Amino acid sequence: MSARHTVIVFLLSVAAALSPARSADFDTFLLQSASLSADCLDWKINGVCVFLRCGLFGCRIVVTPRISHRLPDLVVQSYGNTGEAPWIEWQPTIQQRLAQAPVPPISAGEATLAGGSGSGTGPHRFTDTLQFFETDVAGNPAAATMSTIKFLCRTDVTPMRPYYVSVSDAPVWRGWDAELEQTRSESVTPGLREIGTADGNWGSVYPRLGFLLQADAARAAAVTSARAIDIVVSDPAGRTVIPYRAAESVRHVLRGDPKATNSSDCTDSGGEWEVFKGDGECKARTWRQWRAAPTDSSQNWQLVTPETDSQCRSFGGSRSPCNVATDGKYSWQFWVRYQCCMSKGSFLGVF
Repeated sequence: MSARHTVIVFLLSVAAALSPARSADFDTFLLQSASLSADCLDWKINGVCVFLRCGLFGCRIVVTPRISHRLPDLVVQSYGNTGEAPWIEWQPTIQQRLAQAPVPPISAGEATLAGGSGSGTGPHRFTDTLQFFETDVAGNPAAATMSTIKFLCRTDVTPMRPYYVSVSDAPVWRGWDAELEQTRSESVTPGLREIGTADGNWGSVYPRLGFLLQADAARAAAVTSARAIDIVVSDPAGRTVIPYRAAESVRHVLRGDPKATNSSDCTDSGGEWEVFKGDGECKARTWRQWRAAPTDSSQNWQLVTPETDSQCRSFGGSRSPCNVATDGKYSWQFWVRYQCCMSKGSFLGVF
């Protein structure tokens, strides 16, 4: 059985059918279930890595497959009421941040800025056009779980790490001290870094604030999610954020369980079983891996709540990302493209 078939069979064997969430609040189990999506994973072999391996009898060229796939590295939550994050295991983090640095609560249904309303989360989708969402970005435990699979690259994120929490970045996120954001060329140039097309424009990535003019609450939540992701993965300058590992940076990962007592367990853990004078030992293998920088048009957003989608999609277009959430809570898994290959000497290049 090929590696691709092995990965797909694994996903299908453990995944139950994804069903719409009954409530916008969710737990980590739902993230684990949603991550079992072959469409979002998009596993494939898309080339080779070439190495030069030298020994006592000279040097030779060694080629190993280059694996490409996505991992749901980040959980992004956008919610209208301050302090009411939908991820159950995440709620203590928000309460702790609010206790450390209290900020005035903003409710999705109250007047917020310039006499407008942050509504749009009631029974009718199209209400007042001014929207506000708190938005948090956290490391996804599901990505760490998937990284234990033999034919997948290892995630770069730390589970539950608060990469971005909007209440901790309130001066800029709420527009009190957002001069840097509002004077950026992306903010003042029409058509630059906008999400969608002319017939389905949801809003612009800049300025990266929690407010935006958008009649559709679900689209507004998607835009604020994209803004928070841009802060974490692209340009964290001037923001209160834990930066994500730089895209395209190469790192080396050791695979293999040194406690494995037989060849099968060793190879399943990614190691190499070596026998010397009758005794076997599980030796670690070195893998070389890197990830691509995401773009606004990448199809890497998977809706988790208020509904759970089994596919990844890009933001923008004539259709809204989901039905309206009556409690103003939306969340996505943000899938990131990884590539990796087994190291077999001095790296020469990829093809």
